[in-house]
Amino acid sequence: MRGIQNSQGLCRIVSSNDRLLNDATNEIERISTELVHQCGMPLPPKTITAEVTEDFIDPHMQHEKR
Repeated sequence: MRGIQNSQGLCRIVSSNDRLLNDATNEIERISTELVHQCGMPLPPKTITAEVTEDFIDPHMQHEKR
């Protein structure tokens, strides 16, 4: 809730933990694309590979869903 309050009036890109866990590579690409096109951010200096994504996103670290 505070994130929404503190980012009022700023460009926002919304994602979810489920989207990242289900298809991390495509979700990161979608976020990157939207940051460039919707928020006017510069292009990232390089593309994140599936290997890097898989090393970073670990579904086993997910707490139990309620």
